[in-house]
Order: sequence, then C-alpha cells, then structure tokens
Amino acid sequence: MKIEVKNKLSVASRVIFAIVFFLITLLCVVSLTVPAPQLYIEKNIARSDDIVATLDYSDIKYFNNCELNPDGEIVVTGYDSYILFSGCDIDIQTVKVVLNKRADTGFSTMLYYDDGSEFDEIKTQTEYVYPNDEYICYSILKSNNTNLRLDVDVDYSFSAIELHSEKAEVVKENIYVSIWEYAVAILVSLIIAVVFYLFDSFIYPVSEKIKEFYFKHYKGIFKGSLIILISFVLAIGIEAILGKYVFGISSTGSFFNGYRCIFVGLIVSAVAFLIMHIKNGAYSSEKLFVLLMLHVGVAMILCAPFGHICWDYDSHTKFVLEQSYIGEAYKTAADDAIITTKEFYFEKETALDNLNNIEYINSLGNEVVGINSGFSTIAHIPAGVCMAIGRFLGLPYVTYTIFGRIANLFIYTLICYFAMRKLKSGKMILATIAFFPTNVFLATNYSYDFWVTSFIMLGMAYFINEIQQPQKMPSALDAIIMCGAFILACIPKQIYMPVMILPFFMYKKWKSTKERKKYYIICALMFILMFVLLALRSYRSVTGGGDMRGGSEVNSMGQVSFILSEPLHYAKVLLNFLKTYLSVGSMKNYITLFAYLNGGILEWVFIAMIIVTTLTDKYADDRFKGLWLVRIVSIALFFGLSCLVATSMYVAFTAVGSETIQGCQGRYLTPALFPLLVVIASPGIVPKINRKIYDTV
Repeated sequence: MKIEVKNKLSVASRVIFAIVFFLITLLCVVSLTVPAPQLYIEKNIARSDDIVATLDYSDIKYFNNCELNPDGEIVVTGYDSYILFSGCDIDIQTVKVVLNKRADTGFSTMLYYDDGSEFDEIKTQTEYVYPNDEYICYSILKSNNTNLRLDVDVDYSFSAIELHSEKAEVVKENIYVSIWEYAVAILVSLIIAVVFYLFDSFIYPVSEKIKEFYFKHYKGIFKGSLIILISFVLAIGIEAILGKYVFGISSTGSFFNGYRCIFVGLIVSAVAFLIMHIKNGAYSSEKLFVLLMLHVGVAMILCAPFGHICWDYDSHTKFVLEQSYIGEAYKTAADDAIITTKEFYFEKETALDNLNNIEYINSLGNEVVGINSGFSTIAHIPAGVCMAIGRFLGLPYVTYTIFGRIANLFIYTLICYFAMRKLKSGKMILATIAFFPTNVFLATNYSYDFWVTSFIMLGMAYFINEIQQPQKMPSALDAIIMCGAFILACIPKQIYMPVMILPFFMYKKWKSTKERKKYYIICALMFILMFVLLALRSYRSVTGGGDMRGGSEVNSMGQVSFILSEPLHYAKVLLNFLKTYLSVGSMKNYITLFAYLNGGILEWVFIAMIIVTTLTDKYADDRFKGLWLVRIVSIALFFGLSCLVATSMYVAFTAVGSETIQGCQGRYLTPALFPLLVVIASPGIVPKINRKIYDTV
C-alpha cells in the first residue's frame, strides 16, 4: 500500500523542522538526565599523617534498632537506628568512616559527638554519601570525645573509623557524568525526532501548520513585540519621574525601583494590547483573557518578593526539584535552604532586603548537598522541565525557578483558554473565577491548585457544551477529553474525584443504543480507574500517622475510629464548621488571599462580579432540558466536596475528637466553584449589551 505525503512542504523544509525539533528535544532530555555542568560537591578530605586512633566493630558499645549480620553488615531493624562507639579521650577534628565497598546509592548520614556531656543537636555533623563514594568524612569542632554516635538509616558496612587530630580539607568536585549518558540522550532525542518527521510527513503536517501560522500572523507578532518594547521604554521614563519627584530614594540607595518599573511597563503593555484587540475585527474573548492573564501573571511573578510567600512552598519546591530530573535529583544548598529554613517563610520588608536575599540564594545554587528521588505529581512536570532547562543553561537559581513558575502560568492560561473556547456561554463566569487574585497567585507559584482548578474547568466546559446541544451526539474523542480532563485534575488531589459523576448526567436525544452505550462505557472505565487510585491513596493516608503539622495529637486511624463511633457528634462538628467555611464573609479566603503576603482589600468587587456574571453570562442555549437535574447534582456536588475536604483535614490535620476542624483553607473550595456557578442560575438573564463591552468589563 502506498503511503501518501500529507505535508505540502519540501523534503528539505521538513528535514530542517525535524532537526530543530531534535535540538529542542536534546536540550530537554539532557537537562533532565545530566547534572548541570556548574554543579559541584564539597567533600571533606582527611589528612593521612594525623590519625590518632582507629575504631572497628569491637569498639561498638551499643546497637539501637540495628544489628550486625554474619556478613559484617550493619542492618537497620527499626526507627531511629544508630551505633554508639567508645571515644579515645583525645582531641580530634575529623572522623573518617572507611566503607567496605563503594556506595550503590546516595544516602544521608549524621554523626553525634560529645566531650563528656550528653549528646545534643549542636554537636552534630551531617554528610551526604554519593553513589560510588568510598568513605564518609565528618569535620567537627575540636573536642575531646568520650563517645561517638553514628546514625544508620540504610544498611552499610565499614572496615574502620579513623580519628584525625587535624581539620579535614574541603575540596570541590565536579559531578561525574559518563559519556554514555550523553550518548543515550542523543539516541533518545534522535528517535523522537525521527518519529516527529514521520508523523509530520504522513499523519499530520505540523511543520506546515507552523509555517502557515507564522506567515499569517508575523505582522501581529512584530506589532506585539514592538508594543512591549515601547511600553517598557515608557515605563523607564515614568519610573525615572516617579522615583525622582514622588517616591524619592529607595532602600537600594537609588531613585530607580526596578520592580515598580516592571509593574508600570506591564500595565502600559496590557492597556495597549487591550485596545488593539478590541479594535481588531477578529475579536475573541478567550484571546482577550490570554492577553490579560499573561500580563497579570508575569507581574505577580516578577514583582512579588522572593521567598516562601505561598502555601507549602517548601514542599512544592521539593516536588518540582524531583520532577526536574529523570531519576535521582541533585539537591543544591539553595533548594535545601528553601525547603528547610524557616527564614524563607516571610517576605522581605524592602527592595534591598529582597535583592540581598536573592543574591544569597543564588550563591547557594551550585553546591549540591544531597540527592532526592521520587515522583510527586503530574502537576509539577511543566515547572520541573523548565527549571531543568534553565539550570542546564547556567542561569542563576532564582532565575530558573522563575522559569518554572512561568511554566505554571502558561499551563493555567492555556487550559482556561481551551475551556473558554469550548463554551457557548459561561465564558465570563470561568474568566472571573480564573482571575481571582488567589487563583492567579497560586498559578504563579509552585502549587498544584492551579492544575486542579483549570482541568476541572476544562472537563466541565466539555460537559456543558454537550448538554447545550441535545441533538449532537458526543464523539468518543470528546468523551475521552472530558473525562480525561477530570482525571488529570484529580490525580494531584483525588479528593475531588466526585466531579467525575457529572458526565453520567448527560442529557441527550440519543440516536441509537450503541451511541449511548459507547459514551457511558468510556465514562465508567475512567471512573473506575480514578476510584482505584483514590482507594490506594486513601489507604496510605489513613494507615499513616497524619500530618504532624497539626500537632502531636493528630492520628488518622484514631480520628476515623472517633468519626465511626460518634457519627452524630461529628456531623454536628462538621455542620458548625461549614456554617463559617461556606459563608460570604469567608469568600475572601479564596478570592483575594495571598497566603503569607496576606489579603487584598477588593474582595467585594470580585464577589459582585461573580454574582453578575453568574446571572447574566447566558445565551438561549442555556434553556436546555434536564436543567433542574444538572443543577441539583451540581449543588449536591459542591456541598459534598465541601464535606469531603473538611473531613479529610479533620482526619489528617486535626487532633482526635476536636470540636473544630483545623487546616481547612478556603482555596480548597475553588475547584468546585465553576461546576456550581455555570448552571445554578441558568437560564439567567441574557444581557442586551455589546459583547465586547461586556467581556472587557
């Protein structure tokens, strides 16, 4: 059978596109698999002429939750395992543990030392053992040790422990990268490029579409670039005037404030794009949304203080770091500072303090202090890939973390854009929720809230589009995209899985039983898949100890037992909590709250906007049959999700038997808002107003 070429471009053009695709793919693959060349490890090197004593297994005084097996290997048998050695009653400054064999994997170790008093957290030294290391070398304060305690978190064996009188030398070592790692990266990228060429040539003409798009829009691209350039030239002039004659010298000792200049430049650019788009004959509310969202989001990213300003930024930094590598992730001192240091929980008071903080973090960005491994969630992959590319290109730490945050903003904007495109009405309801300051704040930081909210919006948009067209049969592809969007939304936070019941309430005038069965089989299979994933995660959560941030009295199993034994009492606790949690006064907690930066003052403006759009963003298509059933299901879904979210925090974060629920933040309601508001007021009031004016407002 002859395969015809679908791409009208010449072979040379298609090859050039494939080469460009290969180079981009190679950059991504290498960035994700090979440590950046500027990364280094600091290691302690003990001298060879200052050994004052050598210890072996015979000097072990005590084993705690570990034991020595017949092969001479120390095996961990429980929690907080360590071995205690007798000291030599002599001044030492270096302890070197010589391993019997090279380390297979990386692991962290800790040495406690004393000077006749008890062990404490001050007299400790932590060292990370990297793959292929032959020894562990601790540099400690000069002390006369009577005891040494070596924490043992993994099974390993050693031949001797050398005690040295002099301080170890600190040397920098580059991370060893095998030539085979580059060879594999090239091979993988080449295979992907060949697949792209075949797909591009014979299945779907990607390169042809790109070329057509460019020649169709190159004038607009040039004009847009010119607008941005002129906007920032004007912003520099405006800032020069404001700094000199209004605000005066800033904390940096200069009249010029770079953050304020960026902010002004983005305002000027946004207004210019807004005017240009409204005057454009090819007006599109979703394109208007993209223009404004990108401007607002970039302003938040570039103008907000750097640090732990968003909820759980430490945890999400760790997750993004793990997604920025395929396999083991090299954790730098900067990552470690963000993840573990409480100082970064608070924003800085002045621009100078913020710049000093950025400079300090950047100075830690190349020193590797450990290895993380594991897969967090799919929501962190885009940020991880962009972080990896920025790191491999040698950018400063803070700069490449900004790359990751921009990736989140782009994904959030793109998914909302496609959801708006699918909707016949309700576009402005979606846009208003998407523009809640708290939502934009989450989409411009490391989190997975933006991912959950946007994909639920996309799945709901497909659902609403279908029930607004009762005569149209849903294609298998549309059903898969709708349910797939809900699945993608629920993977990071499976507590929202009940949204997957919505597709089962599709109202259609089915043309045949076959069409109906096909649709419901797709929905059922995807629902079962998510149910299995939810069951597995719930089991792990409940059998764990709970979230210790809630206090020492948190116990998930104990809390579940309490709820089952006192269901009426817990129902009263839950309803009392929901009275406040779902109140209008609490809406600011998911509309204008900026986490540790606190809240804004315009929540009532957004509340008014969401009420108006809910009532008026309607068309005749909203007068569909089955409305009351969908409305009842959406209300029940919103209330049910509120109960589930609150109960999950009662189990995982609240002391057993407590009369209130701790840790249940307002932002957890946001993903359930659009499914509720897009149908609750249908058919609503169809406004007799120019659509451009309505959408722009």
